[in-house]
Amino acid sequence: MKFRSSLEALIKQFAGQGIHGGLTSWHLAWLSQQLEPGLASQLRVVLRSIAETIRDGPIAYSGGALDTGTIFRYDSKSKLILMSADLWRELSLLGHWIGDAVIVRWAALTQKFAHRQGLTAGDVLPLLLARPEAFRATALARQAFQAAGVSRCTWSDKGLKPDFEVDHIIAFSLWGNNDLWNLVPSDPKTNLSKSDKLPAKLILLGRRTQLSESWEILRSDSTHAFDRHAHHLIGTPLATSGDWQATLFSRMSEAVELTALQRGVERWLPG
Repeated sequence: MKFRSSLEALIKQFAGQGIHGGLTSWHLAWLSQQLEPGLASQLRVVLRSIAETIRDGPIAYSGGALDTGTIFRYDSKSKLILMSADLWRELSLLGHWIGDAVIVRWAALTQKFAHRQGLTAGDVLPLLLARPEAFRATALARQAFQAAGVSRCTWSDKGLKPDFEVDHIIAFSLWGNNDLWNLVPSDPKTNLSKSDKLPAKLILLGRRTQLSESWEILRSDSTHAFDRHAHHLIGTPLATSGDWQATLFSRMSEAVELTALQRGVERWLPG
């Protein structure tokens, strides 16, 4: 409730664009740094309010039991939330399950609080699960590949026709991730064969050059968005010079291997 008014003021600026269209429109404008000065200022107000709420609420009151102590700690100097390395590792490994569990429990708690208004968990879940529409991000990547004249499939090296598809390196069904580093041009039949499988280490190593070329195209076309996405994956800003592709490839490969181990996903090779 603390940040409701500031968030609603931002939401109103993107109203009238479908139930989740406003979220998608805002997300694309934010990624491409196309927010008008007034909207950018309002976004800073919202984020500041959310940050204060997290710091003064769950961070301040986490744990506290005699046998566990404080779970999280806010460091005012670095403005970071600190936790034990063991806990961070567990959250990294189990985050996709923890996130789903928290959303379901939050929906149930909301129903409990709002029972007099007749609000149910079924009403709340679609709002908590709302994400920017996937096709918008893949459409932007497709346009960049077309403009650059990409003519070969990333995975199979088949010639691409005008109806080529944009594939997720790590399937969207696994991560729900439309970040630009995760999108590559693919032949439709190859993409269908890969489906929700994860590329085998052999194909990642064998197609490393083609992956790097796709990243170079997307970074050149949407520098701010690509760098923000890469930062999220790597944990540090992507270098502006040097062999930044090697850094990104290493972290992406690690993410594929960890996901395969955690989720027991079948590995894939073309052909």
